[in-house]
Amino acid sequence: MLFKIFLWPVKFLRKMKNWQILLTWVVAVLLFRPLLILFIVLYVLSHWVTKAIVHVKVFGWGRRGV
Repeated sequence: MLFKIFLWPVKFLRKMKNWQILLTWVVAVLLFRPLLILFIVLYVLSHWVTKAIVHVKVFGWGRRGV
């Protein structure tokens, strides 16, 4: 049963024509590229925010050496 589940996409692709596969790829690129860029931006933003939170927890709000 598990083998049939994993084999289903291959069977589905064999039934599709070349132009349908190409159209599917174009639609997927148009849909998922903005999501990929959004996830990268959110990852970088969360990294900076957590770094800032740790810095404030360790050193406080004041500047060092002032």
